[in-house]
Amino acid sequence: AGASVTITGTLPEADRPVTVSWGTATVAATVTGNTWTAIFSSAQVPADGPGSVLASYLSASGATSAEAARAVLVDRVAPGAPVVSQVPENGSGGINAAEAADGTLVRIGLGGTGAVAGDRIVLLWGGTTVTHTITGTEIGGNVATVNVSASTIAAQGDGTFGIVARIVDLAGNQGATSPAFQVTVDRTAPTATARVTAVIDDAALYTGTIPGNGLTNDATPGISGTLSSALAAGEAVEVLRNNQSAGFATVSGTTWSFQDSGLSDASWTYTARVVDATGNRGPASTGYTIRVDVTAPRYTLDEAEILDNVRPDRGVVPDGGATNDTRPELRLTLDSVLSSGEVLRIYRATGSADPVLVREFERRDDEFSFTDSTLARGHTYTYTADVVDTAGNVAPLPLNYSIVLI
Repeated sequence: AGASVTITGTLPEADRPVTVSWGTATVAATVTGNTWTAIFSSAQVPADGPGSVLASYLSASGATSAEAARAVLVDRVAPGAPVVSQVPENGSGGINAAEAADGTLVRIGLGGTGAVAGDRIVLLWGGTTVTHTITGTEIGGNVATVNVSASTIAAQGDGTFGIVARIVDLAGNQGATSPAFQVTVDRTAPTATARVTAVIDDAALYTGTIPGNGLTNDATPGISGTLSSALAAGEAVEVLRNNQSAGFATVSGTTWSFQDSGLSDASWTYTARVVDATGNRGPASTGYTIRVDVTAPRYTLDEAEILDNVRPDRGVVPDGGATNDTRPELRLTLDSVLSSGEVLRIYRATGSADPVLVREFERRDDEFSFTDSTLARGHTYTYTADVVDTAGNVAPLPLNYSIVLI
């Protein structure tokens, strides 16, 4: 309540005396035509609580009219100071451009303020005022949520500043101001840009840089790239896989690297961008696509035999059997034709030595034969085989065929 309270009204007869009563005070109103005004000093205003204002007038015939009544609530108690408890989008270092674009929310704690539904929160966002009417739901939860619009954020501009709030009740009493809550707004994107320059395969069989749109069997490739300039404080390089964040790179000067993991059979496109401490993102780089194939070929042998073509015992040499043919012929029949790009590899081990590759077949077929040479008498030779696909996945075949050269 202010220093005085002014009450106005109307009457059916012009310029007739009006008497107004409120609590224990009665005043004569000032009448102009069919309207009247009564002023009660602060001392005349009743104590806080509900009451009624009563008004009557003296008619031209000398009769006093019936009293008109109006219920009035007197409230001189200002609400307590609220608390700015949270600005959720400020929690990760500040409000970035994407967050500011649709406004931001401010949580105001109402506990102990005495606020009721219909009271207003007046929030000072830096130097800009935002108002919010408190709802019954917010009273029940003791927290009000104030929406600060994108235009308000833009008007205040970037920087770090304090925001405060107070409550104005239905009677117009202004409560105390909350403690300041520090907010940072940063809508400026990084100036450095990132580029993906290589994706590295370090999984056998084929290793090294994977060409763009190339095939690999490495489910954990290394990604590397460059920066247009050194990063500013708080900035980082974010690596994206198929437009989803895969993680943040290790940066050294104007180069960076990242180790990915968990890839499955599919095409994957890597891009990179610079992100600042507030979350503002620079432009994503041009994509670098690889095709991952970690599934090994699946073949089995329908037939495997070694032929002796030297007298006296020509014919098939059984597994573990002896032969006098220093140029035996190995014949293999697969259960299906090799796919394009797949290679059948044949190995020979001498005694207990490690196997060595002796022949490769790259044609699309399911029947293969190979005549060996340079064998020495008195040794045991064991033949094994596998199939490798274009990505480098290796599928061992169920071949472990030994002969003894006599």
